[in-house]
Amino acid sequence: DWPGAYSARAKGIKAAQEVIGLTRRAGLLSRMLEVKQAMIDVVYSAKNMMLTRQMTDTIASMCAISRKAMEGGEITRLDMNMMEIVRIGMEEELRTAVADFDDKVAALTVLNNGRDCSALVERLTDYPDEMILPLESYQRQITENDPMIQAGRKQMKTDENMVRASQMMSYPGVSVGYTYENEGDERWHGVTFGLTLPIFSNRHATSKSRLTAMQNRLKAETALNEATVMIENDRRKALDLYSNYTKYDKVINGDDNIALLRKAYRAGQMTCIEYLTEVKFFLEARRTFLQTEYLYHLALARLNRYSMTF
Repeated sequence: DWPGAYSARAKGIKAAQEVIGLTRRAGLLSRMLEVKQAMIDVVYSAKNMMLTRQMTDTIASMCAISRKAMEGGEITRLDMNMMEIVRIGMEEELRTAVADFDDKVAALTVLNNGRDCSALVERLTDYPDEMILPLESYQRQITENDPMIQAGRKQMKTDENMVRASQMMSYPGVSVGYTYENEGDERWHGVTFGLTLPIFSNRHATSKSRLTAMQNRLKAETALNEATVMIENDRRKALDLYSNYTKYDKVINGDDNIALLRKAYRAGQMTCIEYLTEVKFFLEARRTFLQTEYLYHLALARLNRYSMTF
C-alpha cells in the first residue's frame, strides 16, 4: 500500500487500544461508585436501626412506668393498652430495621466477591467527610477525569487516522517481487515491479470511514453535553438536600426532645395520648432528617466520583 497508510493505521490501532483501556477504567470507576454507595447504604441503615432501637427501649421503659401508674390509679387501662400497642409496633419496626441492615451488609458482601466484610462494616459509623465543590471544578473534572469522555476523544483520533489510511489506500499501490521461470534447458531469474491503481475499489470504504467518524464525533459531543447537564443537576440537588439537612440538624439535634417529653409525661404535664402523639411526631422528624442526610451523601458520592483514586 501507499507508505503513509501503514503509519495512519498504526496510529489508529494505538488510539483504539487506548479506548479499550479507558472503557475498562470507566467500568472500574462505576463499580467503585457502586461500592461507595453500598457503604453509604450500610451507614444509613445502621443509623436508622440505632434510632429505632433507642425508641423501642424508650417506649418499653415508659410502658413499665405506665404500668405502675395504672396500678396506682394514675392512668386508665385504656391508656396502658395504647402504650402497649405502641411498644409492640416499635418492636416490629426494630425487626424490620435489623433485617434491612442485614440486607445492606449482604449487598456489600456480594460486591466484595462474597468475602466477609464485617470488619469493614464495624468501621462504617458515619458518612465520608466530603463537601460540594464549585461548579467549575466539576466541569473541569468531566473533561479531565471522565474515562468515557476521554475515550470519546481517543475514538475521534482513531477515526481520523482510519479515514486518512482509507484515503491513502486509494493512492497507487506498489508491488516488487522475484520471478523464476524454468522452460526446458532455459532458466530465467528476474525482478518484477507492479503499480496498482485502485480508482474505484476503495471509494466506498473511505466514505464509510468518514461516516463512522462523523457518528462517533456526534456521540462524543452528546456524551460531554449530557455529562455536563447531569453534573449540574446533581450539584443543584445536593445543594437543596444540604439546605434541608442543615435546617433539620439545628432543630433535631439541638435538644433531646424525647427526653424532654419523658420528663413532661412523668411529671404529669401531659396525658398518655399526648405523649405518644408527640413521640411519634419527633420520631418521624428524626427519620426524615436521617433520610435527608442519607440522600445528601449519596448525591455527594455521585458528584465527587471523579475524585476517587484507583
